[in-house]
Amino acid sequence: MTKCFLFLFCRRIEWGNLEATLTGRKTIELKDVINDAQEHFEFPDRVLHLALAYNHLVVVTPSQCHVYSSQHWNTPTILELREGSVCMILLAAK
Repeated sequence: MTKCFLFLFCRRIEWGNLEATLTGRKTIELKDVINDAQEHFEFPDRVLHLALAYNHLVVVTPSQCHVYSSQHWNTPTILELREGSVCMILLAAK
C-alpha cells in the first residue's frame, strides 16, 4: 500500500515491473517490484506531469523536463522549458 501525504499528490503509474509514485509535491519514489530495488527522486520545483514507459521515466516541472533511463537512474537528461506549458507526455518505443 502506498502512503501519500495528500490525495492531490498521490499519483502512481506502472509499466512492466516498474512503479513510480508521486509521494509529495517535489518527490517521486520508483520501485522495481521484482527485485524490490527503490530509487528516490527529489526536484527543485513541483512535479506537474510524469510518465513511465519503455524503460524511461519522464518528469515535467514548471521549468524543466527530466528524462531518466532505466540504464542510469542517477544521470537524467535535463531539458530547460522556456515558455508554455506541457499538457501531455506520450512515450513510444522509438
